[in-house]
Amino acid sequence: NLKAILLPVTLNDQIFVHSNLSAILLPVTLNDQILTHSMLLARELPRDLNDQIFTHSNFGNSLASNIE
Repeated sequence: NLKAILLPVTLNDQIFVHSNLSAILLPVTLNDQILTHSMLLARELPRDLNDQIFTHSNFGNSLASNIE
């Protein structure tokens, strides 16, 4: 049970989340990759150019703009 209030990631960072991760604010920058597994709940998920998000299993977000 990891609850991150603020989890900034920078260029080329990779975050592998497993099990119960609840992120209130998860800003990502250019070329960041986030691989989510199991239960990831993002309240606010801003994305920049060329960001890739691979979602698996239970991924819920109330705000995820510019996802193509």
